[in-house]
Amino acid sequence: MGAVRSETFPDELAAAPRSAAEPLAAPVGDAVVPEAEFIRHAAPLIEHELFRRRFTNWRLALLGMAGITWMIAAMYRYLNPAVPTLRWALYETLAFLVVGGMCLAYERRRPADLGSPAQRRWMLGWTLASSIASANAGLLPWFLPAADIDAQLSSAALVSILMMAFVVSRANRMLIYCSVGAYALTLSLALALHTRMPWAVPVCLVFTAMLLGMGLMLNVTLGKAIGDQMYAQYLHGELRRSHTRQLAVQQREAALNERQRMMSDLHDGFGAQLIGALRQLEGGHIGIKEAVNALRDCIEDLRLTVDAHEPAARSLATLLGMLRYRMQARQAPGLKVHWATDELPESAVLSAAHSLDLLRILQQAVTNVLQHAEAREIRIVVHRLPRQLEIAVEDDGKGLDPAVAALKGRGIANMQRRAARMGAELLLEPREGGGTALRLLLRWPLAVEP
Repeated sequence: MGAVRSETFPDELAAAPRSAAEPLAAPVGDAVVPEAEFIRHAAPLIEHELFRRRFTNWRLALLGMAGITWMIAAMYRYLNPAVPTLRWALYETLAFLVVGGMCLAYERRRPADLGSPAQRRWMLGWTLASSIASANAGLLPWFLPAADIDAQLSSAALVSILMMAFVVSRANRMLIYCSVGAYALTLSLALALHTRMPWAVPVCLVFTAMLLGMGLMLNVTLGKAIGDQMYAQYLHGELRRSHTRQLAVQQREAALNERQRMMSDLHDGFGAQLIGALRQLEGGHIGIKEAVNALRDCIEDLRLTVDAHEPAARSLATLLGMLRYRMQARQAPGLKVHWATDELPESAVLSAAHSLDLLRILQQAVTNVLQHAEAREIRIVVHRLPRQLEIAVEDDGKGLDPAVAALKGRGIANMQRRAARMGAELLLEPREGGGTALRLLLRWPLAVEP
């Protein structure tokens, strides 16, 4: 499809589609072409579309004009059986058959692209055939008695109606000029030479000028409507392409942000733990057992990061299931872990960043229990409240003072920061009956980042 450019737009119209249903397009990055410039450069395509639309109804147009022809001839034959108007109707019908034959051949062969030599030749032949039919229509007064002035004037009026139907159905500038010109010439000569009514000639010419003006106005109006439609389709295409480009940019930015978040998570989590363990091992501060545990923690952290970026992990139910599976591998001897989860709909999903934040908060909570609480049981409860989703990690250990825990640097501050990033509330409070309860309150329904 031809593209619309400010510099090369006219040259590309030759390659443009023949139907206005296919909008013209501008290349990516170019400014939108103003309407006036678009209409000016698209004039050949508008003319072609005008011809194409008028051409589609050629059968109905010729049939209608032939019907009007025979109606006029039959009327005069009824009023005066001696008048040979049926012969005129036959000639006119033969002319219409020639025009129809050319239209049928063009429709079957379809040789023409816009401005091609084949189309120009066909247009010339079509115009000549139509002009002959129009000239024959103007000869009707010659088939009537010269002395009957009323019949002559009425015939001029009736064939003018026929010509009007032709102009309305064939609104093409070149066809209007040739057809109306041939009609006006023959009608004027018939009235002047056969009927001896010189004064009828200027009247006929005035009426013909009005007919010509009406046809050209109709041509211009329809052409403007086609141009407006083309420009609207062009703008629609530009809007669609702009939206596609904007969506592609947003997707690239989202992918870049996601990659940066993942690299940051790897650096702050897995990378920091690995470097810390390496330095402690090099300094002789830890033994083989502690090094193994540190490496195991690094591996678990890496798995946690990978899990959070899995597409399936966007579902909260799947995410908690993955965490439960990971915890089973690290479950300490003698420690019982109980899960109690309300049924969560499939629509409960999180973004990759929020999934990782949630996993790290729960991981840190369980790690604190394992390392410091001396607990025998851990309960992980997911409870759906009317406006919130509560995820609680409860233990029956020795209890914990939240203020002291924050001062001792047991990850509470990091957990609070991650919860704030999720738009959630993190509460650390003593558990009734002993132990500690960490409660994470998320907004419900969940707010998911795009």
